Amino acid sequence: MKKRNICIICFLVIICVSTAQVYAFEPYIGYTYDISGNVLPGPNGYTPDKSYTGKVIGTYNFNNPEDLFVYKDKQEVYIADTGNKRIVITDENFSLIKTYNTYKENGEDKEFITPRGLFVSDKGIFVADTDAEAVLMIDFDGNLIHRYSRPDDPMYQSEKFSPTKVLLDKANNLYVLSTGSYQGAVVFNSNHEFSGYLGSIPMTLSLKVLADYFWKQIMNEEQIDKMARYVPVEYNNFAVDNEGFIFTVYTPSYESSGVGAKSIFKLSTDGTDIFPDKDIQGDNYVFYSEGGTLVQTRFADICVDQDGYVNALDRTEGRIFQYDSDGNLLFIFGGIGNQKGLFRVPAAIDVLGSTIVVLDKTRNSITTFNPTEIGDSVHTAISYYKKGLYSQAEEPWREALKYNSNFILAYNGLARAEMEQFNYQEAMRYFKLGLDPAGYSKAFKQLRVNYVRENYWIFIIFITVMISIAAFWIKYKMAKKTLAIYKYGNLSSGKYVLKSSRIRNLFFVIRHPFAGFDDMSYYTTGSLGVSFILLALWIIITIISYQSTGFIFSDVNAEGLNIFIVLLQTVGLFVLWCSSNWIFSVLLGGRGTFKNIWCASSYCLVPLLISSLTAIVVSHFLILDEIMFYRGIILIGQLYAGFMLIVAMKNIHEYSLTRTIAQIILTVFGILFASFLAVLTYSLMNEVANFAKVIFEEIMFRL
Repeated sequence: MKKRNICIICFLVIICVSTAQVYAFEPYIGYTYDISGNVLPGPNGYTPDKSYTGKVIGTYNFNNPEDLFVYKDKQEVYIADTGNKRIVITDENFSLIKTYNTYKENGEDKEFITPRGLFVSDKGIFVADTDAEAVLMIDFDGNLIHRYSRPDDPMYQSEKFSPTKVLLDKANNLYVLSTGSYQGAVVFNSNHEFSGYLGSIPMTLSLKVLADYFWKQIMNEEQIDKMARYVPVEYNNFAVDNEGFIFTVYTPSYESSGVGAKSIFKLSTDGTDIFPDKDIQGDNYVFYSEGGTLVQTRFADICVDQDGYVNALDRTEGRIFQYDSDGNLLFIFGGIGNQKGLFRVPAAIDVLGSTIVVLDKTRNSITTFNPTEIGDSVHTAISYYKKGLYSQAEEPWREALKYNSNFILAYNGLARAEMEQFNYQEAMRYFKLGLDPAGYSKAFKQLRVNYVRENYWIFIIFITVMISIAAFWIKYKMAKKTLAIYKYGNLSSGKYVLKSSRIRNLFFVIRHPFAGFDDMSYYTTGSLGVSFILLALWIIITIISYQSTGFIFSDVNAEGLNIFIVLLQTVGLFVLWCSSNWIFSVLLGGRGTFKNIWCASSYCLVPLLISSLTAIVVSHFLILDEIMFYRGIILIGQLYAGFMLIVAMKNIHEYSLTRTIAQIILTVFGILFASFLAVLTYSLMNEVANFAKVIFEEIMFRL
């Protein structure tokens, strides 16, 4: 028995030691995000390999290095050792080749002051020396070729020229990031002349920005000075890919842009962003640390490898986010800490073949990361995928899904592989898992064509039966209408309505809005019970539309159903309409009571309900190319409901058509004004709550 216990203990010790070794090798936990921004566990696409200091490379230790650049043509690594005022060059194995402590200008040795940015091409080495207020272009022997200083041009609006990062494109245009330059990157052409800016990032309009704008209109200058200022932000860093496109990163304002806002841009020659706009870039959270510092993703650097993979380095949390050329998130790895693979203050990132190289300015070291098996599988699959070799990509995609069952890109890859093999039903399943309505539509179209070819006789019988039923129904309704007129007289006299049930009265109003709403005005035939039933149906059908609309026409990016939002969209909007309409009818001398407005408005919902329900059913049988039919059904309901609403307000209030339209416009204005007041009140209450929280924390701290 004792021997058995000893064996169990030894086995557990071996497991613990093995686990400890694994976590020491990869000291971070992989994760990813789904389409709604929820955190999901994910595999590590890269694992830390080696760490290099100045001594390991073959020189004395680095001191606050701020940039790193891999010269692909020679597979050399250039390091801006800022604190030591030098440039260090190594080979691909990080063995020392040369150091530049000085450069020659007119035959005289000059020292670097604060070299903070590097770019290397066959033209030479470009060094952004901040305190020298210049970008130095030197050849590979250390001789100065050209000094880029502050442009003497009226277009240059900054007082200083303090370069921090530098980049050269394929047309030999030089781009410089300068501290305090909000107009964008400073551009010098191939003749070393200032030619303008590479556009800055515009501010994002938000409710907070609008609310602050409102308060600034009524505050004095002293109060305004204490408020946040909204100006275009500066780029943090940039890189150029093999095709010559410039990638930039910046830190979005949380107040104006929100969590996970777009912060990676791919710029065309005119400064237009063409990088796919995904929902999340960086980490999907923001919080304040104990010291009151805002913690959010702050990309310090970006690089693009030869295959188009974009690697963005987060200075705040030490994460490396890898995206493909379509903006799909592939892997997140790295972190803040003291183990290998973690950083203190990561400053720069680049790629050396398939290896990712990261510079840590506080630890004065360089760390390399190599792809794991899952990383290799994903990259292999994407390579096949982009070449259109979907069948060859199938096995790597399936291998990737073994490690990450939430990998959307893998499902889309498998869907296209199934399409190549004519397995349309299976392709639809994968496209749905991959949240790709366009691909789902293509697969469904082929499946539908095949089904119709095989079962065309069923459709012939169905159409024949439907035509027969429609003809019988028309004749029946005509006979019934003739009998009703004979029995009750003129339909607009109110006798038919008064002798009918409430439900029949509802359908009479829908079919004969002029007569129906006229009777509602004079005979008060509107039913509150029916109106509440219609409101309940509106809520139910809205919920059904969120949950049961066909995948092709549903919003795949929408978050889960929020009943509060549904109630605001239905009951909240309806109550605002009726209240606003009644207020303006009193001011304009309308005859309608609040009950009549309520009942008439609810009756006008019926076309919307019918068209919405029909659209939900039809959405399961149409493809994306037939979206006009889907939208047409909804539009017909909306137009008829709008027509009924105009007739209802005209008859109930006894207005002319012009006055009716004017009152409806005023009603809409009242709804917008009430909504604005609600947002403003919420903003004010939020500010008061934050102020109270600060006061409470201050009191508790002093106690």
